[in-house]
Amino acid sequence: MISPKPRLTVGELLVKHGACGEAIEWAAGKQPYEAWRTCHRSDWLLWIAAKVGVDRKLVVQAACDCAELALVHVPEGDIAEHNSLTEALLAARDEGGLVYERLAAEAAREAAGGK
Repeated sequence: MISPKPRLTVGELLVKHGACGEAIEWAAGKQPYEAWRTCHRSDWLLWIAAKVGVDRKLVVQAACDCAELALVHVPEGDIAEHNSLTEALLAARDEGGLVYERLAAEAAREAAGGK
């Protein structure tokens, strides 16, 4: 009989995937549900979702959703960010594969004011 692998703690999971020290320190002692519900860093949540194998299109669409929420902070008339988000959403829905998904993630990050 094969014994099931013990589940990793959130901190161990972050260490395993090479998360930044700040994220590892923040997650120390937190249960997975608690960490997910209380994390205020959407970039961390998107990062770990991608690392643990969540479908790339879902991660990109989630990034677009985050960027869309951030658009309320874009000055009216500044359409570059709106255009970036539109491109990201279109690319995320495209069946073009990984290249389009990377472009979509980049456009969503730009729309949210990221680097």
